[in-house]
Amino acid sequence: MWLVNYWRGRKKQSDPVPTDDVIQLANLDPTKDGSMELAFRFDQVLCPNELRGALERLFQIGNWRILGGRLRQGDGPTGSKFEIHVPAQHDASRPAFLYETLEVNVPIHDHPVGSQVPKGVDRVSILGNQPSVEPLRQATKTPSLIKHLVAANLPLLAFDHINFRDATIILMSFPHGLIDGVGYSLFLKAWEAVLHGREDEVPDCYSLADDRVAEFTKQRPTERYLLRAHALRSMSFFWFIVRIMWEKLWYEKVEQHTVCIAGWFVSQLRKDIMIDLVKNQTINAEKIEFVSESDVLLAWMTRTFVALAKPAGHRRLVLSNVVNIRPAILPSGKDTAYLKNAVSAAYTIKPVSQILREPVSSLAAQIRSSLIQQRTRAQIQAGLALCAEIDRNPVYPPLVGTADMFWVLWTNWDKADFLGLDFSPAVRFPATGGGPVSSITPSCVLKTDVNNILWPGGGIVAGRDSAGNWLVQWSLRKSTRAQLEKLLAGINEQERANQDGSDIEQL
Repeated sequence: MWLVNYWRGRKKQSDPVPTDDVIQLANLDPTKDGSMELAFRFDQVLCPNELRGALERLFQIGNWRILGGRLRQGDGPTGSKFEIHVPAQHDASRPAFLYETLEVNVPIHDHPVGSQVPKGVDRVSILGNQPSVEPLRQATKTPSLIKHLVAANLPLLAFDHINFRDATIILMSFPHGLIDGVGYSLFLKAWEAVLHGREDEVPDCYSLADDRVAEFTKQRPTERYLLRAHALRSMSFFWFIVRIMWEKLWYEKVEQHTVCIAGWFVSQLRKDIMIDLVKNQTINAEKIEFVSESDVLLAWMTRTFVALAKPAGHRRLVLSNVVNIRPAILPSGKDTAYLKNAVSAAYTIKPVSQILREPVSSLAAQIRSSLIQQRTRAQIQAGLALCAEIDRNPVYPPLVGTADMFWVLWTNWDKADFLGLDFSPAVRFPATGGGPVSSITPSCVLKTDVNNILWPGGGIVAGRDSAGNWLVQWSLRKSTRAQLEKLLAGINEQERANQDGSDIEQL
């Protein structure tokens, strides 16, 4: 149906409904023109009616009802490029969201598509490639581009609920030009609160017309951007883009692989790194404790990729770490959910030869130092101001580095806590015994849309599952994957040998 609406609406939108509330949008993020789709796997069968009912109730609370609107091109007197038209009353003809269900009477591991959404394991392992979930899509088979979503006159949010005999996969789709990952996690936490009967814990929500990033960029910076001298401008930026295009044409295809990094490995790695940092006094003693497991994981994965890819030693690694800037742009102490895109980046710059020469602890320490220095309110503001100065999108800081840099981009969702989403009240077959159902959290969360441009070396850290294992979508070329599989097999073999030795000592 949406395709019919799209073709009908290519030249002219449907007439507005006079009773709709119209929300004027300042802008949409021009760098994200598509929808983001996430696949959540739960190792219990969930009742769709419970989840749908909680969602319907959430859309009746405060500004959360705006998410039930339709995105339209602006045609009012304000001149806004986009508007959201929110129905005064949602009904079957104009629902607040799309929610379709599918019952599949087989175990998830026997299903050709469901089995591609794996759960974590207690080892370091490549679990598979990015799954193709197209056969499971119904509601989420919606327009992937903003202009098509506008023409189709559909709700902003779509869900596909697929029940297997022993598990559930929920596909969730939303316009990324309007909502970012952290914003969507705030929506999920509000949904969870309603599901648990804790409506008093649902925070207020900023209107989507409220553009806090735009207001922030209008303020005069109080200091210079620390990486101003490294910002790519004019010709250096041009040659960087040319190199990206050349590598995409000349080198083998980049694929996104689902990788599990066992919790025991990351914990031991951080312990070893902390000892090394204290021994070598790499960073100030008071800052050592701030080196997190996330820092350690990004450092190890980046250094591992550099060692496998073997770039020329004279090139500079530029590690771009996407960060949430809500703490900098929103009033402190106010528990109000801001859903719109609000991210920046902290950059770590280091010569490739130095990365390979030094222990991984050095890179982990520099990642943490970059976050401490570049995530301040003043530096975020200075970076956005510089971006506006060099005539680029002022929503993000400038791209820094050199035209031939070895660029690695990481998005870390650990703080978004997607893997902590608790849908236990919706369990269809709770265990007998009379006690409350324990937390039912996802065993896997994957980004499954195909709108992103994959660049080798980086990817998405989805976070930690309930067993403490890290799930990562790592973008690699096929030749690099083969080398990585051999490396990971060696790590697992060493751990088994250590465990066998420990068992012998106990005897």
